[in-house]
Amino acid sequence: MRTSVTTAAPQLAAAGLGIAVCPVSAVSDGFPGAVRPFSPRWIRQLVAVTSGEPDPLVARFIGNLRSHGVRVPRGVRARLAEGGSSAGGSSAGGSSAGTPGPSS
Repeated sequence: MRTSVTTAAPQLAAAGLGIAVCPVSAVSDGFPGAVRPFSPRWIRQLVAVTSGEPDPLVARFIGNLRSHGVRVPRGVRARLAEGGSSAGGSSAGGSSAGTPGPSS
């Protein structure tokens, strides 16, 4: 099954429709299924593109991405560090959300 809503994929897997390979940012805190990291670790680079000088809100957003990366809920981060949890029978494989690369 395919979905264009990234956050729906892990929920469908947790409901028993198979497994989901999705960004770790799509897995919410308290996710009922199993969460497994990839080995070797998958890393994606985020790029922000603007059509000129960004307005203050966009500049703040890009700065926040540069300094903090994508937010990963504490519970999900802990489960990935453990190598995955056995809660539930389905899994959502997540790519690691590291600090994004340079934005322009």
